[in-house]
Amino acid sequence: MMLRSVRMLGVVLALGMSCAGLSAEEEKTKEAEAGEIKLQVPESWKAPEQLKTFRIAEFAVPARKGEKETDGEYVVFHFGPEGGGGIDDNLARWVNMFDEKGREMKVTQGESSQGKYVILELSGTYNKSVGPPFLRKTEKVPDSRGLFVILSSKGSGNYFIRLTGADGLVKSQAETFRKSFGGDGSKEEEYKAK
Repeated sequence: MMLRSVRMLGVVLALGMSCAGLSAEEEKTKEAEAGEIKLQVPESWKAPEQLKTFRIAEFAVPARKGEKETDGEYVVFHFGPEGGGGIDDNLARWVNMFDEKGREMKVTQGESSQGKYVILELSGTYNKSVGPPFLRKTEKVPDSRGLFVILSSKGSGNYFIRLTGADGLVKSQAETFRKSFGGDGSKEEEYKAK
């Protein structure tokens, strides 16, 4: 009886996994260039035919099956070797993209083969930019999460990488996000503002 229960559990788990699709760790990846850095992103992440202003790479991160989430957005910006501002100024700007009430955040730092990085994790109500940037229009999106990175490339300056979307979607893609630029969450340590 016990053996049959264990087998049934195995079948249920296998069916659940096949219905849910591949996990983030099992999905095949593709290489994408973003300026001087190389990204490894899942094949299911789709790039648009034309990039929006200031973006050097962009992908739609598909919503999870069976949930009423919209696609997440993975974006890379680069403003040249000296452009884009300092780490602490960018962290402060990103923090302000989420409402103070209910906002949770964590800032860590690490190193990848492409350079040192600082990563900011935010959750709460996201003030998502809508329309052209110069209009500064936003819409409030509750239950959101964002992963924001400043990757200091060894030769070409800072790259600004972000993943934003529904809380559950971004949580499920956190490790994949880090792997995209060579990050490793297990080796990160707390970041202290300079």
